[in-house]
Amino acid sequence: MQNIMLPPRFERMPQFAGSHMIDKPNSSQHTRLVHTHENELELLFISSGQGEHIIDGHVYEIAAGDMVICNAGTLHGEDIARKRQMHSYCLSFTGVKLQGLPEGCMAAPEDWPVLPLGEQAEVVSQMMKLIHALSGQQTLACAHIALGILLLIYARLQSSAEHPTKKQDSTAGLMAHRIQRYLDLHYAERLSLGTVSTALHISEYYLAHVFKDEYGIPPMQYVLKRRIGEAQTLLMDTNISIATISEQLGYENPANFSTVFRKYVGMSPSRYRRVFQQLNAE
Repeated sequence: MQNIMLPPRFERMPQFAGSHMIDKPNSSQHTRLVHTHENELELLFISSGQGEHIIDGHVYEIAAGDMVICNAGTLHGEDIARKRQMHSYCLSFTGVKLQGLPEGCMAAPEDWPVLPLGEQAEVVSQMMKLIHALSGQQTLACAHIALGILLLIYARLQSSAEHPTKKQDSTAGLMAHRIQRYLDLHYAERLSLGTVSTALHISEYYLAHVFKDEYGIPPMQYVLKRRIGEAQTLLMDTNISIATISEQLGYENPANFSTVFRKYVGMSPSRYRRVFQQLNAE
């Protein structure tokens, strides 16, 4: 793809890293918990249905025709307590570098990460379907189509002067984000309210109160969901054994990991991997 002309802000050619599809039945039955991709930009397109998506601690309503921009390193996913029924496609890219933005970012920190595509939604939907149909057979063709979508979204971002921006966080909100960042760095370790409050030099009561006010769940429940969200990514994108995944995420007993996974996702880790592979092999 060396001969493709990129907009001047692109410092290098982005690389298409992969795609996947989630249909409505799987979307409604199995929550994709919050997770991050440190080196990948994700574009999540909602082809039909509606729901909600959590991005960097904020909840956004999403519906058919929306493109969700998930910068590299940004925490995103779904809340198990919220209902949804969506058919969606996801594209992943590495090597995205725009002037003035960190590596792997397409949206600025203050930008609204949900972009309604309007009349272009049907075109993007057809392009996504084609990528899914050709996946595993025509790698180069998929990469060209995916890059076309990426450049289309970039152009829409540049031309959307009316696009809303995020509100500034309150002092309590900033503290909650500080707690969240600590948990995101240490979720695979043995944590308690006491160890976290000591590390951040705040009281256990204040930590629990501020965090739950901002995110709606206790800090230690957040840690459990973070572990399972990362487990989903590893089950979807790698062939790492379930025992190894369990160990990497801080579980001493794989059986305990499987019990927690089933509680939040609705099926065992091994079945989750099989269902996802079958869904994206069709």
